[in-house]
Amino acid sequence: MQAKGSHIIGNVTLGRDSSVWYNAVIRGDKDTGIIRLRVLRPGE
Repeated sequence: MQAKGSHIIGNVTLGRDSSVWYNAVIRGDKDTGIIRLRVLRPGE
């Protein structure tokens, strides 16, 4: 899921069940960005 207002730039791979939250920016313009399967914040 990619929320409104978020941006994914360049070479970025999102794993299954990953999400990009409101106003988040993931940049892969200088290197590869990988968000793996079901990534959670610490403490969840």
